[in-house]
Amino acid sequence: MTRPVVYCRPSGFITATIVFALLGRGAASSGAGVCNGVKFRNFGLNSAYPSRPSGDEVEAVVIQGCEPVNTFHLVRHGTRWGSSSDNKLILSLRDLQRKILDNGRDGRDIDLCEDDLRAIAEWTTSVDTVTSYGLTEQGQTDQLRLGSRFGRRFPFLRDLARDGILLKHGVAARTKESAEYFGRGLLRQDTSTDGYDYLCDFFSTCPKFDAQYVKYLVSGPYVTFQKGPEMLEMMQRVSTRLGFEETLSFDYIEAMYTDCALETAWNTSKAGHKPAWCSVFQDEDFVVLEYWADLQENQRTGYYDEDFHSKIGCNPIKEMYSFFENAIDDKIATKERARFYFTHDTLLNQVVTFLRLFKDSPPLTDSFRGERQWHVSHFSPFASNFGGTLFRCGAKSDHGSQFKVQFYLNEWPIEFDICNGSVCTWEQVTNIFEEGLGTCDTAAACTGLDTVVKTATSLAKKISGIFG
Repeated sequence: MTRPVVYCRPSGFITATIVFALLGRGAASSGAGVCNGVKFRNFGLNSAYPSRPSGDEVEAVVIQGCEPVNTFHLVRHGTRWGSSSDNKLILSLRDLQRKILDNGRDGRDIDLCEDDLRAIAEWTTSVDTVTSYGLTEQGQTDQLRLGSRFGRRFPFLRDLARDGILLKHGVAARTKESAEYFGRGLLRQDTSTDGYDYLCDFFSTCPKFDAQYVKYLVSGPYVTFQKGPEMLEMMQRVSTRLGFEETLSFDYIEAMYTDCALETAWNTSKAGHKPAWCSVFQDEDFVVLEYWADLQENQRTGYYDEDFHSKIGCNPIKEMYSFFENAIDDKIATKERARFYFTHDTLLNQVVTFLRLFKDSPPLTDSFRGERQWHVSHFSPFASNFGGTLFRCGAKSDHGSQFKVQFYLNEWPIEFDICNGSVCTWEQVTNIFEEGLGTCDTAAACTGLDTVVKTATSLAKKISGIFG
């Protein structure tokens, strides 16, 4: 997608020549020559999708003695531009940039190597003030490649007529565009989507979720951790590294972290690209910020309120279960054999919560915990995906006995304990989901959902920008 670009330079832009002059006068003396390689990639919801094999390296999924029947997947949109609040933070870095260079002129120690300081001095931003939250070129590539890999992993999809594949999306343009690029990669030709489906924005039709969202911004472990000792120490380290005697505000810290994360995700296809603001953090700083981001999502979409989020996350699973069960029972005569729903991290995280994946015991608190299961960057990066494929194995027999299912998260098979591996019998699938789906009462959890669904589109349009 072509986008208008706004280039922002600080007043009195300082050239590399002046930077080196500052360095020569003593700036950056304590860390001169030690450049930050910045290999950290765990940025919570703003994490890039991990690299995967491509082309002929992608192998078809084969379950011995079985053939695929149906497949069902939820897919988060690809890498996007920042939100309006992200952009506001990033634009504030122009002032911080000027202050850092003033520190250098004043002879204060800036603990960055010459290359890193020069990168900050020459930094400009291309944040998009018109299409906030829109899909980036990298996001288009994410989905194109993902669709192509799905076509190679499940060759039967490419043998289907177009009406055998459902490509649904939410209200947000980035979900629609993701569906289009995924479809292009899957089918090896341009294709239109099959329109909006409220399942993709299910959480946004829930009044209680709205109320919970507002509440988590002002209370809970996420908020107290932000004011706690680990965060304070990290802020002091970064401030000192940049030559400040006083601790920088958290807004500045968040701004640098946000730009670092997004610039990393936007440029994963560019070998050797190093965002300027990443260099101000060391690994010990990044892990604190990652925990802060993980607490935020654990509280907003995860186990902090497990019962509530599970009652939203159960809905896509219920839809998948019915899709597979109907195929097993031959209840519905349809050509449709594949369903792909393009959604947001919110719903994917709630599905993870319903499935009780990556659950920590004891639960996460406002005390830093390095060893934990809940790493959002591992399971919910841009273009993350969850789904399952139904296989028919052997001759037709009693209900479900010859059917098996394999589930996937970000293209890797999931192993459930009950299944003794990544391939589950239909009976085992029923055992996994029976209890949770039996109490999947979203209407009760959300209070008045049935009424809200009638106006889902208008509601989602109002709040779709909130969700990543």
